[in-house]
Amino acid sequence: QTLSISIIPPDDVSVGAQEVKIKTEAFINNTRVESDDKTVRIQIEAKTPIFQHKQENPGPSPKLFHWLFSLSYAFFVALGTTIWFSVFSYFLVRNRTKLKVELISKVIHVLGILLCTFAVYLMGSAMGFFTL
Repeated sequence: QTLSISIIPPDDVSVGAQEVKIKTEAFINNTRVESDDKTVRIQIEAKTPIFQHKQENPGPSPKLFHWLFSLSYAFFVALGTTIWFSVFSYFLVRNRTKLKVELISKVIHVLGILLCTFAVYLMGSAMGFFTL
């Protein structure tokens, strides 16, 4: 019969060569049979980061990219907010006699909850909570 053994070092093991001694004992028909102990020498290498990317051609400065991306994001958020409130205000003024105050209040609360939920999702994505 073949026996397979996995040797898994602990997390705090030091880098370098390690020796593992395997003591064996064999019996055939309740009779002890001579067997040799085995010494296995393994080499422990330093851990390498899995997600470390080496850039050959980094391109434009990352700081400049982040500034441009942040400014364009802020601009479009402001633009979207302005357009949304303009359209919403126009709708409310035009239909003020047909709509009840309770309905408008519920719509505003539901939209606020959706906006907060989306903000939490974006914040979690930016921090890496929702990535695999």
